[in-house]
Amino acid sequence: MASLSDPSSPSSSAGASEPLITGPVPPELQESVARHQAHLLALVESLRAAGVGEEIIEASVAQLLDSYRSELTAAIRALVRERSGD
Repeated sequence: MASLSDPSSPSSSAGASEPLITGPVPPELQESVARHQAHLLALVESLRAAGVGEEIIEASVAQLLDSYRSELTAAIRALVRERSGD
């Protein structure tokens, strides 16, 4: 797993073999993605400030990303249905 201390290094969570979105984030999802990124950054900063180790931080972030993956996937499916006129 990539280290959270290197922001240029891609991080992956268990079971995530491909990104949910490739290319630019659709405008309809940008606010949600930005909000979750800000929350994850705040979490990492808080955990580091509390002296939590990198392995625990990475596990915590992976768990949150797994939860967000479900929410984001549902939003993407709804967006696709809306765009296709279903």
